Amino acid sequence: VALIAGVDIARDNSLRPLGRALAAQVRPGEPVVFLHGYYFDLAFYARLTAPVRVVEDWRNPEFGRKDDWHKELLDARQFVAAGTEPVLLDPSGLADIVCGGRATWLVGAVNMTERYPLLASAREVARKGTTVLWRLPAEGLSAAACPGKPSASSAGM
Repeated sequence: VALIAGVDIARDNSLRPLGRALAAQVRPGEPVVFLHGYYFDLAFYARLTAPVRVVEDWRNPEFGRKDDWHKELLDARQFVAAGTEPVLLDPSGLADIVCGGRATWLVGAVNMTERYPLLASAREVARKGTTVLWRLPAEGLSAAACPGKPSASSAGM
């Protein structure tokens, strides 16, 4: 039993390195967004005080049927005060966050770069296994990533 416990302790599955990297660099007011996952320990290690936004296909009827992180977050919505900014976002809502004029921190699986081309403008800050922490700067996003928002290239048009 001690050997099994020792092996489990030695195998560090936590996202502590990502949480520490985020804690060292995030500035007040910069949103943190989890892409298609909820990384409980990362929020803990980063000592985040503002709610993390979670991008997922929330209209999926399977969510809420199993006792997992999806159900936990969906159930928690009933306790959110009126007028509070939404925390659970559909993928289409990501542009509203990243185009808000502030740097944005994103956490997700390495393959999220295929689903979200705007990550090509992001800098990979830390990685643990297949989980990546990106920083997307406020400036430098293309007009395609932020439709309806003025860009540096649109000045003088």
